[in-house]
Amino acid sequence: MAAVFKFVNSDQPGSKRLQTSRACESCRRRKKRCIHGENVPSPPATFVQDDTASAGRQRIAESQPSVLERPEGVGAMDRQATSEATHHGHHEGVETNSPAARNPRFIGDLNPEGIFLAATSPDATRGASLDDSIGVWLNSSLNSHGGPQKTSHLSQPPSSLFYRSGSLIQKVLVPMLEQECLSTIPPPDGLEALARIYFDKVYPIFPVVSESTLQGAHLSTPARILLQQGVCLAASKNHVARQHLSISDTIPLSCRVFGEKVSGAMRMTIEMGLVTDKIVLIQALALLSQFTDDPPGEDLSSQFCMRAVHQVQSLGLHIKGQEEHADAANTTLLCCIWAMDRMNAAFNGRPVSMHERDLRKDLDLCFQQQDPPFRLFLEVTALLDKIIELYRPLSLSGDAPVLGWEFPAFEDIVLRCGGSHIGITALASIEVLYHAIAILSCRTKSWVDPEHSSTAFLRQSLSTSILSSTFGRAPQDQLVLFPFIPYAMSLSMSIAYREMRHSKLPIHRARSRSQFQTICDALSGLQGIFWSASTTAEMGKKLLKEMDRVFSTVSTSENMRLHQHTSSNTNNAVAGIRHPTPRIASQNGAALTNSDIHQPPDLSIQDFDPSIFDSITDIDLFGMFDPAFDLDGFDACLEGNLNPGFPSGLQ
Repeated sequence: MAAVFKFVNSDQPGSKRLQTSRACESCRRRKKRCIHGENVPSPPATFVQDDTASAGRQRIAESQPSVLERPEGVGAMDRQATSEATHHGHHEGVETNSPAARNPRFIGDLNPEGIFLAATSPDATRGASLDDSIGVWLNSSLNSHGGPQKTSHLSQPPSSLFYRSGSLIQKVLVPMLEQECLSTIPPPDGLEALARIYFDKVYPIFPVVSESTLQGAHLSTPARILLQQGVCLAASKNHVARQHLSISDTIPLSCRVFGEKVSGAMRMTIEMGLVTDKIVLIQALALLSQFTDDPPGEDLSSQFCMRAVHQVQSLGLHIKGQEEHADAANTTLLCCIWAMDRMNAAFNGRPVSMHERDLRKDLDLCFQQQDPPFRLFLEVTALLDKIIELYRPLSLSGDAPVLGWEFPAFEDIVLRCGGSHIGITALASIEVLYHAIAILSCRTKSWVDPEHSSTAFLRQSLSTSILSSTFGRAPQDQLVLFPFIPYAMSLSMSIAYREMRHSKLPIHRARSRSQFQTICDALSGLQGIFWSASTTAEMGKKLLKEMDRVFSTVSTSENMRLHQHTSSNTNNAVAGIRHPTPRIASQNGAALTNSDIHQPPDLSIQDFDPSIFDSITDIDLFGMFDPAFDLDGFDACLEGNLNPGFPSGLQ
């Protein structure tokens, strides 16, 4: 017989379960079934209802992680996370200021649990009443009306690296790590100087942390220090900050050592769960993703980017409608993570994680609400979003995608964004990103023999020439050193190398060789800041050194052949003329003296003469490289720079 289920309407109070009568004393002593208790008065229904509800609330509360609090300790750390309503305005469905709602859990509509919780516990779930809702938010301590339950100070939040670890670790190791993390920060004077550099140079282009947020009184001590460390990390990439890179009144450190110390402290702070405010975590992860210097072969920046995207989606910033989400700060933060996701896809060969089809907000309207420098940066990044389409895996048909729209000029984008009064430094930095995207806009089937007459190839060559000219004017002083600066350098170096090796015109090879050397010198100036710049510069220097060695050998052999031919002609002339005049003899002697056949030409990387290709137009220098020189690996590396579809990382 099939079972029959009855669904109770949750909008109206359902029927009450009847409680059995109490047995009489005689039956209880004899442990017999009582038939005398029908007239025993039962407790009032109201008490039964309260007991049942309390038991249900107790069962639900026991299934949820409790809110953990720590007393004041190192650095006056208070675990009370700030609400997103206080931090960025009051919004429905996001964290509240209650400790119980500090870490809400999101349950999507595809999960049946969300439907039952929304019906049975409307006070503990939020978001179901919104239009186009895709789920509900469930508080951590569900309906614990008795106040937040305090646990032992040795306990760690579930997000902590040391959650449920031994008491010895939590008593000894955790306080030491907290002290170390919170003390890894420059002294007050250095902190103020680095913050000023950040807001002058970095913030106009990438406004992930505002000055009002950094100085907000609602931030807990660990959250404030975490954001200060991120600001210092971003500012340390600029050469003007070199004298302020010190920790706790020590001598100034190098940019790389300073960045490793600060980023290591930030990572440990996040992993230990000292900061639970998701907005602060998003801001810190964004700064780590942009300004952490990845050693060769590592992908830390990509991991931080993915975690920032995860936190954005956990907060639901991507599904807030335009009319519901009027807070400009959260809109700016969403735009920062969106742009960072696109750059991560291009720089590190990762798939795009934030798709426009999953966003409820209108990105064009969000861009228009931003300040001109940041809006220009977003519009250029939007071009990158379209260019990534060219490098996605091919469909089963095998047809390569083509650029079916007109690539706009940089000046037109600047005027459309109202950026005619943007500072020179910010404008030049964003233009570097624009030309890097222009280089990527030309994807050819053959790297050796591209279509020279195509518009994309001409745009690629023009952007390479402009970048070479820009990098030749001390980029560390003229540009804000974002990660896309060395990325653009590597792209332009790849194009210069291709022309230098495969072009059939000597004048083009000579020009490409000069551009290659200029970019190599510019990358050498960034060796102490970016590992990628250091690796690429070393590769370029090895190539130039091998080219100079080959040319010296070829030039010496050519001079010896010419000398032998000249000597033979001179001997024939002397044999035919028995009495040469002293004037002719002196001229021949002068000619032999001026041609020094034993000393190879001095062709250092610093002193390059483009005319060296004029005398060896028919000789393939690269074909005469030392077999020990891995030319094929060099080709694969520089060719791979032009394909964002594959994971990068020079080994």
